[in-house]
Amino acid sequence: MATHDEHPDAGGLDLGSLTASLATMANTPDVTTTAAQLAAASTFTRTAEYNAAAHALAAAILATASPVLFADATQLFLASTDLLEAAGERLGIEVLAQAAPPGASATGLEVLRAADALEVATQLRLGGWASRWDLFALLATYDGTGPATYSRAAMRAVQACFEQWQEADYLLPTAHRIADLGDDRESFSSSDTGVMLARVALLQALRAGDHERALRHIDEALVALAAALTHDDRPDAHVTANIARLLQGLIETQTVDPTVVSDLAEGVRELLHLRYSRGHWTGEVTGATRAAWTLLADRLAAAQQSFAEPSWLHAVPVIADLVDLYRTSGSCIGLRRDEDGRAVQVLVAPVIEDGFANEVGLFNVLRQRVAEMEAAVDAGIATADEVADLPVAIDIRDVAARRLAAGTLVHHPKATAGAELPADKDALSLDAVDRADIDVENRLWSAARRRHRTKLANASLPVNQALERIWSDLDGSTDYRGQDGLADAVDLVAALLMSFLFDRSAVGPSEAPYLFSAAASEEDLARDLRTFVRGSGYLHGVDTEVRHVGGGRVDVRFSFPGFNLYVELKQDSTEDPVPDKTSYVNQAATYQAAEPRVGFLLVLKKTPRKTPAGSVNDWAQVVEMTDAEGAPRHVVAMTLAGARTIPSDM
Repeated sequence: MATHDEHPDAGGLDLGSLTASLATMANTPDVTTTAAQLAAASTFTRTAEYNAAAHALAAAILATASPVLFADATQLFLASTDLLEAAGERLGIEVLAQAAPPGASATGLEVLRAADALEVATQLRLGGWASRWDLFALLATYDGTGPATYSRAAMRAVQACFEQWQEADYLLPTAHRIADLGDDRESFSSSDTGVMLARVALLQALRAGDHERALRHIDEALVALAAALTHDDRPDAHVTANIARLLQGLIETQTVDPTVVSDLAEGVRELLHLRYSRGHWTGEVTGATRAAWTLLADRLAAAQQSFAEPSWLHAVPVIADLVDLYRTSGSCIGLRRDEDGRAVQVLVAPVIEDGFANEVGLFNVLRQRVAEMEAAVDAGIATADEVADLPVAIDIRDVAARRLAAGTLVHHPKATAGAELPADKDALSLDAVDRADIDVENRLWSAARRRHRTKLANASLPVNQALERIWSDLDGSTDYRGQDGLADAVDLVAALLMSFLFDRSAVGPSEAPYLFSAAASEEDLARDLRTFVRGSGYLHGVDTEVRHVGGGRVDVRFSFPGFNLYVELKQDSTEDPVPDKTSYVNQAATYQAAEPRVGFLLVLKKTPRKTPAGSVNDWAQVVEMTDAEGAPRHVVAMTLAGARTIPSDM
């Protein structure tokens, strides 16, 4: 590489010769060496020669087919402000053309090169060096298929875009398409997808217009994490789950669980020993955000402890810390969008406001401290911190004063699931009190369901999402919500049957011959299901061919204390979807005559030869019908593909 002192402003590089020779450096280690030299050059003010060299470097990088050389050179390019200002726009525009999903005949190196191009294109748009809309168009049309390497890159790109731009929410279907196809792809991890989707769901919670929607998104995050938590025990999944639980507590009870704070800090410490390598360019932002959440959780726990102290020997410094937390909680969390940080601040504020409203002694000290700071500001002797803290302290004082005057706390320290009941019920109408009581019951029930369902997680993210849809659709059943223990039992049987479908979707003819036979019977299905359930360790009270149930004979009975749940088994060769088989559904509902009005139908669907198996999204659907008295009954209709074709014969 020729160097001399003709251009001292470029670190001694001969920029003219360098520009001319860059055309021959593509696909050679020289492209990385030159990128390092140009990135390190002290330019002070960029010259036309430097800009020309930067453009030549961008062209050489774009012409480099080797994924290793391309990744190393672009990493150096992206780290240099001078190179980005000179040729970042060109690189951003042209690299996107190389980021299209690879074709079926693409080699492994070509797939990796396309994935790297997509991530570089995303990074350049996140930095504002190119317009984002062409990237959005590419991601929105991606069908989620293809090699796992590219799909993971697309998932990371969607996540990063959504973190930075709220309008990127229309890209979320792409992320879910990738997740739905993940189990069919070799070397694709449901845990990876689950953690990414969970982070997206937490941002949706912060951007939700009300607490109910926010809590639903937090539930979605915990469902997405279930496989990673239960089966892989991933530290990053535990950290994300604890952030979700922290937000959940702030919304539901305006309190912080010390166990969550401790677990969050421990998980982040463990992740500090992990180092992000190739392809994980999101690692720096992710690590900073996790550390910021840990700091916020620690400070909230300390604030909560301060409010619980019986005496205030150091009231002034404590108040200073609380005011600073109130003021900075949104800006220190490390999120890409300021609006998301302000949403965090909105959740943190009640912890501090309520603390002062609950503790009259401390509230009086706060009022006194506000008066002192106002006097100092008027006299021109206030410190910079006092000037910054004063308007915030006034806001806290005024909110706490209003709550004290009203005699109504926003939360009770021991409130159930965040129920916010007035102090004086007599002041309300009976309807309002009833609505408040119902709201308490609904929150308690939802919280109990979340805890129970986390234990039922499957190793497959799409299966967990399908289960969540089943459970949500069953909310319309009064028995499901009203009978003690029934919801737990129904959730358990639903999870067990979905696990059965998931397991049997992957077996071959040597493991389950009847699934590949057109002559398979209901008895074959019943025998296989009984073996699976007994071997699962979940239940022991499982019987088949049980007579005198609803005037007939039921195929499978799950026995629980005080009630039974029934599964009707069928084999079918028609083209009608299982939920549309009215006779099957009605038969399953008939067995509910003297039992809870929730049942299950499992059909062995014999498909025509060489027909691909159905998606997990089509495996189960809740069907509602009414009985002779007009009361609703619910049947979870499930489909197991039968008469399959061996993949090699397709």
